[in-house]
Amino acid sequence: MLPLFPPTLPGEGPRVLMMAPTRELAQQISIYCKQFVAGLRRQTGDPNPGGTLTKTSYSTLLVCGGVPKKDLLTEIEKGVDVVVATPGRLLHLSGEETLSLDQVAYLVVDEADRFMQGSLEDELRKVCEYRFITHRH
Repeated sequence: MLPLFPPTLPGEGPRVLMMAPTRELAQQISIYCKQFVAGLRRQTGDPNPGGTLTKTSYSTLLVCGGVPKKDLLTEIEKGVDVVVATPGRLLHLSGEETLSLDQVAYLVVDEADRFMQGSLEDELRKVCEYRFITHRH
């Protein structure tokens, strides 16, 4: 589905949000996601004769505890296509409006059954309360 999206512009939020209940699982997903999107290319620019056509790869960002916030902010400012996140760090960044979720078209919840236990359920509900989930059909 990624090739159907227009390029992510600097400062824009992701098109795909993948959530995992633990940092370790998010790290594993991020590794595989980066390998997958490395094979995809998108074309940007003007494809007409004389126009500039640039091929760039999709970007994936791991958003979880243990990843320095400064590094996250640098990547977010560049624009990111796919975010793999744990709910705590995701809520922190989106709550302070550092990471916009307005462009998210797909939400993937890995191990959804674990999210329905304890405080993880509350965090997942908070993420789903954002406009990108509640206002899409």
